[in-house]
Amino acid sequence: MLKALGIEAAPVFINTTDKQEIMGWLPTPLAFDHVTVRVSLRDKYYWFDPTISFQRGGINDISYPDYKCGLVLSDTTTGLSVIRYRTGDK
Repeated sequence: MLKALGIEAAPVFINTTDKQEIMGWLPTPLAFDHVTVRVSLRDKYYWFDPTISFQRGGINDISYPDYKCGLVLSDTTTGLSVIRYRTGDK
């Protein structure tokens, strides 16, 4: 839906339990148990977890858990991306 609105977005595979420990694992599709989204807007990345209910406020007020890293599904992805806890960083 975001892409249809002209907003650059990509799904992000996440491991909610082992978090950054998966950075040392061999590649496996079993490393992930959740999907979130990364949005690029005004030269910044914003990370969203659409399963979190009752989010309110502006784009900088949206909560995102400290998942540490994830696999961004894009044409340029070559490995796991570190996810900065504070949204809006690029």
